[in-house]
Amino acid sequence: MATVLGSKGVRGASRSGYRADQPGPSCAIAEQGSGSVTQYVSFNERAWHAGISDYFGRSACNDFSIGIELEGTDDMPYTDEQYETLAAVLSALAEAYPALAAVPVAGHKDIAPGRKTDPGTSFDWLRLDRGVAVASKRQRGGRTLEKAVSA
Repeated sequence: MATVLGSKGVRGASRSGYRADQPGPSCAIAEQGSGSVTQYVSFNERAWHAGISDYFGRSACNDFSIGIELEGTDDMPYTDEQYETLAAVLSALAEAYPALAAVPVAGHKDIAPGRKTDPGTSFDWLRLDRGVAVASKRQRGGRTLEKAVSA
């Protein structure tokens, strides 16, 4: 499962040192408003993005979810570049990890209801779904996970 989180921060803020081997929260990928992506934690390692969490009766979402943090807040619209890059990353992840394709993408609010609200009401889930469909078609044209993450 992939989990979309909002950073609750101001666009342009730095996340240097945002790693799983250090205390505090972490995510596998952080995406800035420009659409640029930084991978902090291997997809094969546990990141600490979910906190106390449950998804359809399965707790400890850090154990089975890839956290993708978007720079922004609940009420600040996400950028075109963020949607395009997120769709490409999700498509590439589904290609690399086929089990992910069978599980819906969740928001932080979905795995920690009452505690978290991100990515917020400004996040357009239908737009993301359409973008993933388009990105999946492009994926078949040779876009790899490494290319999507280094976008």
